[in-house]
Amino acid sequence: MQFVRTISLVLFIDFALLIFSSPAFSRIGSHDALSISSPVIFYTDIIAGPNNGGENNNGAYLTINGKYFGDSRESSTVKIGGGEVADYKVWSDTEISVQLGSAVSSGDIVVTTRNGSSSAPVPFTVRPGDFFYVSPAGNNTTGSPNDITKPYRTANYVM
Repeated sequence: MQFVRTISLVLFIDFALLIFSSPAFSRIGSHDALSISSPVIFYTDIIAGPNNGGENNNGAYLTINGKYFGDSRESSTVKIGGGEVADYKVWSDTEISVQLGSAVSSGDIVVTTRNGSSSAPVPFTVRPGDFFYVSPAGNNTTGSPNDITKPYRTANYVM
């Protein structure tokens, strides 16, 4: 007995239509097989950002949403433009948060899981930028861009 059932997923993100269609389950004779195991990136929270400045001078934070990343990182990696990110903040089967770092450059985001499967590439642009920290304990006169220890008091002052 042979049959294949296909699951289609339609997402509306920022007025863009994304359609994913894949065989989710197949049965051939008495053997069952899950046919999806490679990581899939649905979207990221930013598409460009600096790779320096900010916390520990590692640049912007990037959150990647998708599936099949694995419940824990172990030896899995995120590379952007061929360079591995500096720090892994969150890793779950559906979300990864990283801080860029100096090794990344403009190019593709690729998630590679510990079993060696890689996601399809998603473009990212490294660009210059500053971080402005704001705190009720800050001071608009002594606040300093890219220095978390010298926050501004009000956001309107830095804008």
